[in-house]
Amino acid sequence: MGDVVELSDKLNWYEKKPLFGLNICVTRSREQSSNLKKKLRDLGAEVTEINSIKIQQTKENLNFVKDKLGEYNHIILTSVNGVNIFFDYIIENKIDIRTIKAKFSVVGKATKRALEERGIQSFIMGREFVGEGLFKELAPYLVKGEKVLIPCSSLSREYLKEEIEKLGLYVDKVHTYNTICGEVKNKKVFEEVDFILYTSPSTVNNMIDIFSIDDIKSKFNIAIGPQTYKALKENLIQEAHMCKKHSEDGFLDEIIEIYNRFKESKGE
Repeated sequence: MGDVVELSDKLNWYEKKPLFGLNICVTRSREQSSNLKKKLRDLGAEVTEINSIKIQQTKENLNFVKDKLGEYNHIILTSVNGVNIFFDYIIENKIDIRTIKAKFSVVGKATKRALEERGIQSFIMGREFVGEGLFKELAPYLVKGEKVLIPCSSLSREYLKEEIEKLGLYVDKVHTYNTICGEVKNKKVFEEVDFILYTSPSTVNNMIDIFSIDDIKSKFNIAIGPQTYKALKENLIQEAHMCKKHSEDGFLDEIIEIYNRFKESKGE
């Protein structure tokens, strides 16, 4: 009303953010989703958090390699959960970190940050959320006869272990946690969701278990990488998209691009 109307262009800065008006569902575990949620909100999106996976620790499996932790040349960590569970085990068992001579390599920026919070700098960081990206960067530094430890989820692929062993190295893959289906107390929050972001096949399958295949098909589904995209297609979810860059930043770039096309198709 009055002169205030003339200020609308200056005051509606938030509405000009690239994801304003979009409700995005993040399906990762609570421990892993905080950074992504912040970035999405900074871009103007409303974020619905549905923790489709819960972490069940099995770090006692590290007992089998406890006495030879100092023998490894490389330790590969593929998730934030993998980092935290491994170092919690080190602390709980009063293992002197100085006895571990291995170089630590990680997948993704979030895993790198989690490692840095434990006082360790990563040797190699695979930028993409797939094992292929890390292996490509790490392979030139792997030497036949060396020993490698991969503490990871029980659902993780065999790709890294198999490819590293082909180079003549010894690999111990230890399952330090299980990812199990999460629970949602208020399913009505899903009604307002426009896009769903998936970071692993288990997030796809668990979302279908929590809601229904028809509910999932009514949304626009985005997979961070080929394995997750494959899980969507196997469930006959055709309205799906796979990020060209399999990383968190790639996620964000493509969401903006997809949303712009989405608005154009609606004539907005």
